[in-house]
Amino acid sequence: MRRALVRAYMSSANLGPGFDILAVALDAFYDEVEVRVVGEGLSKISLSVGGKYGSQVPAGEDNAVLAPIEKALAIAGEKLQLEVTLNKGVPPGRGLGSSGASSAAAARAVNEILGGVFRDSELVYIAGEGERKVSGEPHYDNVSASLLGGFVLVSPGESVRASKIPGGEGFSFLLAIPEIQVPPKKTGHARSVVPRQVSLADYIANSSSLAKLILGIVTNNPKLAGEGMIDRIVEPARERAGLIPLYSEVKNNALKAGAYGVVVSGAGPSILILADREIHGELGNMLTEIYAKRGYKATIVSATPAPGARVIIG
Repeated sequence: MRRALVRAYMSSANLGPGFDILAVALDAFYDEVEVRVVGEGLSKISLSVGGKYGSQVPAGEDNAVLAPIEKALAIAGEKLQLEVTLNKGVPPGRGLGSSGASSAAAARAVNEILGGVFRDSELVYIAGEGERKVSGEPHYDNVSASLLGGFVLVSPGESVRASKIPGGEGFSFLLAIPEIQVPPKKTGHARSVVPRQVSLADYIANSSSLAKLILGIVTNNPKLAGEGMIDRIVEPARERAGLIPLYSEVKNNALKAGAYGVVVSGAGPSILILADREIHGELGNMLTEIYAKRGYKATIVSATPAPGARVIIG
């Protein structure tokens, strides 16, 4: 029986000024997808879902893992009976690239089953079908980071391209993950408040930040990267809409305590903080207290850039 087991890590998209084009894979959480061939000559996929967060994602056709597998089989012209298992370890609905991790793991696993017929650039497109299933359109930043690992730059368009950004291996992050109720279709709602027109001043400021951020990554300079993690367009709109609880308070206090940069992780409500590992304990205690004083529980997790989706069994 042919089988492939693949692990793909969570991701944090945007990183401030890089809306829809920047993301980083982080080792705080991961999904695993196992694909087993149980027959040929007939296209049929059965799915079972488990893991810590398995009960929080669909167990049927709306699950993110199925669309990439179906797309890959269709492109390859293969008809296979498959048993697919998702071990859900990335918390969904928190801005941590949960569906992107599932989609990336599924794309890599089915490619292993098919004998590695697809290049990484093709797998990015295939994995994007999982995001399309979940949110209505393919968001390639999260799937690219989970698939390729580390920091990635995405060139959107009809022919999507994703490239790894060299550097940033020694960066360390804290994730502040508030335990709040998020609305259905949260990503779509978060995208709906993004302004469709921006001032020239904000465009210039964000362009400058994006340049600093990428330069900081490639030169392994977290201080410079942190200076570039400033967004004057998307994050302010989402904060005004009430989508990111306590964002300004968390950000201001973390920066005062020595963090290099603070951004919303994806569509939130999680917050990503770039800071030296030596102050993670102090920062974590402070952030827990900030949330607690306002009546929130929050999980604080350290993370570093993670490798891409990799085959564990295959």
